[in-house]
Amino acid sequence: MARIGRELRQRGGAQVILVTSRPHTRRLRSTWRALVGDTPAAVVRFATEEPYDAAGWWRHPPEALAVSREVFGLLNVWAGFPVRDAP
Repeated sequence: MARIGRELRQRGGAQVILVTSRPHTRRLRSTWRALVGDTPAAVVRFATEEPYDAAGWWRHPPEALAVSREVFGLLNVWAGFPVRDAP
C-alpha cells in the first residue's frame, strides 16, 4: 500500500479504488490511512457478489474466523504494526 501511495503521489494521482471482500473493508481503510495518510484518498469498496451475513456471522465458522482475523488485524494497525509477516 505504501508503494501504491508513493507512486500515486509521484504521478499526481488523487485517489485510488481498493476492492476487497466485505469483512475486510474497515481494516483496509485503516491500513491505508496508517501507511499512506489521507492523500491520495482511498475509495474502499467490497465485491457485492460475495456472500457475507453481517447480521449472523458468528453462526458460521468461516465467517467467524474471518471477522476475528479482522479484529486482530485492526488492533495491529491501531498499535502501529508491532506484528509483522515473516520475511
